[in-house]
Amino acid sequence: YNHQGVLVDVNKDNVFAVPYSVCELLDNENDPRTPDKLFDGVNDTFDDEHMWLVPWTQGQSAVVYIVFDEPVTLSILQLWNYSKTPPRGAREFELHIDDVLVYKGHVRKAPGPPADGVTDGVAPSFCQSVLFTNDKAVVARERSFIYTPDSKAEEETEFIDAEKSSQQRASRPHTSVHRS
Repeated sequence: YNHQGVLVDVNKDNVFAVPYSVCELLDNENDPRTPDKLFDGVNDTFDDEHMWLVPWTQGQSAVVYIVFDEPVTLSILQLWNYSKTPPRGAREFELHIDDVLVYKGHVRKAPGPPADGVTDGVAPSFCQSVLFTNDKAVVARERSFIYTPDSKAEEETEFIDAEKSSQQRASRPHTSVHRS
């Protein structure tokens, strides 16, 4: 969302991923879990037709590039982790804007599908929000979607503001960077 609370338009021409998808694997070329699913608007779901999945290689990160033709101001970044098989989801992520680290933190594990396997594809809301605003109404609205994995992570939080960073104790909102 931009500084006015409007969803930023992202389409397949803006998004690049490395690795691209599990569809790069032998005999998997028709797999639907491609980067365009990151912004298809179907988020709280167990349906992998609306998810992105990449092959995991130890020591390598999956990278998503979102490139805009003009400057964009972000106030909220919303994330949904992989929910078909939650252990396959991301654990940590970093956000760089113009090659500057602005967020580094943990990603909330998604809930798994019901044990009985009966689902209409819709999951309970498990959105995670990362805030880049001091707007009190936005902070209040998004509070339940802000994730801090534990109290130790909360105490070791690094806040990044205008390319400056300072390690602080948990006296500020959880719209910040976790330092490992």
